[in-house]
Amino acid sequence: MKKLKDFFYHVNDVLLALFIIVIAGGIIFWRVDKIMEYPQQVVEEQAKASSTSSKADQPNKKADTNTASKNAHEPNSSQDANSDVSSTSASGNNDNSEQIWKDGALTKDVTVTISSGSAEDAIKSLIAAGLFSSFAEFEETCTKVGRSVDSIKATTFTFTTGLTKDQIATTVTD
Repeated sequence: MKKLKDFFYHVNDVLLALFIIVIAGGIIFWRVDKIMEYPQQVVEEQAKASSTSSKADQPNKKADTNTASKNAHEPNSSQDANSDVSSTSASGNNDNSEQIWKDGALTKDVTVTISSGSAEDAIKSLIAAGLFSSFAEFEETCTKVGRSVDSIKATTFTFTTGLTKDQIATTVTD
């Protein structure tokens, strides 16, 4: 009788564990679409926050074909999960009301941190900083200078006054 009782207790424990696993799996399977949408929602919220803070920095749509020497610096190569964008004028003060493009060249120093992840997310950092107006513009510039959009580096860049969009695209895709 004791062996029969022990058998039922063990089977009951195993069945309970299987039941819990099946229920958890069912809930995950049922909500997997919402789970997979969450990272995209976070990216969209960050892009909205970045775009509202840089609305005054609308870039000039002209692309300069000048291929002067590269003036960009890479002060550190942090593989940061967050994008950080700051525009700094020559005097060191943040002045987002000033237009950052004139005659196809930067009018002030711009520092951008490109986070690791997809190329699209990285390019959003450049757009938020006002360096490019859209993904299509960045893609067109990369094609023009013979670079792949997917080879964008995750690091912090400081783009100095006088750089063109071609030079910026070449620098971030080295």
